[in-house]
Amino acid sequence: MCTPLSEGNTFAGVPVLFCRAGTVVVEPSIRRSGVGRDLMSVVETWAKSEGCSEVRLNVYSFSEAALSFYGKLGYAALSDTLSKRV
Repeated sequence: MCTPLSEGNTFAGVPVLFCRAGTVVVEPSIRRSGVGRDLMSVVETWAKSEGCSEVRLNVYSFSEAALSFYGKLGYAALSDTLSKRV
């Protein structure tokens, strides 16, 4: 599910409306068939229709396959989230 968000974000003083994509998972047996690309295309089309200028998502840093997949679609790191178990 995507919801247009602004979260007070600005770029050069202009509010940025973005879509945050949740968990995207493709059944292992059909990976590399274009399903993931098609799903993200639908997300991007919807985001544009809602006036969003970006799609944002989270990917674990150890998930090399996901990082590669999203990189090929043009996604790039925006920030790092740090975590510590206590």
